Amino acid sequence: KKGDDTYDKILSTLVHWNQQWAGNAGVLILNITKNKFTHNNKPNATCEYDLGQAVSFMALETVNQDLFSHQMSGFDAEKAAQIFDIGNDYNVVSVIAIGYYGDADKLPSDMLESEKAERSRKNMENITFYDEFQN
Repeated sequence: KKGDDTYDKILSTLVHWNQQWAGNAGVLILNITKNKFTHNNKPNATCEYDLGQAVSFMALETVNQDLFSHQMSGFDAEKAAQIFDIGNDYNVVSVIAIGYYGDADKLPSDMLESEKAERSRKNMENITFYDEFQN
């Protein structure tokens, strides 16, 4: 949580853009997968999928509790692994910021423009395929 050593360490791994706003979040979470099963030490081919499912449900729960979450890939995973002494059996995947929605007008001007821009999404035809995969 904000104000403790772990929070500051995670914050230090974020790229500058993310540090500017995520430093106001109440919580920062480092998302990590374990690449092998504990019970048999065999590779877990779905560990990142499993993490994604856990993160998606956490995001839904944050909304349920009137909070907001934002997932980030803009961070230095190698630095995070070094800071927290995370071994080779694990993979540092992403960071989540959780907190209350802030005042957008307090953002730096370049971020404010991005925050207030109209949101756009790709059409389903661009992200799905039928019959034949298109690269």
